[in-house]
Amino acid sequence: MTNQAFSRLAIDVSALTSVTAFKCTKNLGYELAIIRGYREVYCLNPGVQRVWLDIEINPSSGNWNSGQVRKRQILKEFHTAWKFTGWNFGIYSQTITGDKNWVLDSSLPLWYSIYDKNPVLNNYRPFGGWTQGTGKQYDGDAMLYGTRLDKNLLD
Repeated sequence: MTNQAFSRLAIDVSALTSVTAFKCTKNLGYELAIIRGYREVYCLNPGVQRVWLDIEINPSSGNWNSGQVRKRQILKEFHTAWKFTGWNFGIYSQTITGDKNWVLDSSLPLWYSIYDKNPVLNNYRPFGGWTQGTGKQYDGDAMLYGTRLDKNLLD
């Protein structure tokens, strides 16, 4: 079981977010920010502590209509590429390729979502070889100070 005493509140954002919004969330007790990134970083120390590989199935977008064998091949290729970078990385997902029994690498940190508005890590549903998560997204699409964000709890 995860030790809740060491867990920290976090937000994640996927759009331009003002400095004021970040300061306000910090004043509310949020200690970490996960920021969606699309650009390569060309410096020796970009200030990144961990990169999260976001693995989600969205049936309405058809983003994983390539069959189980191809999905697993793609994820193994991403895994190999991330390992090669030497960066710390983890997995954000609810299930890997829709199969709760397939294991990519359960030694990596897992950030999962259960939208119950409850910042606790005690209701994890095992999949992919993980016996517990290291982070939980407990509130999606929340609005704080005019900013749309997700609320999380991370170890």
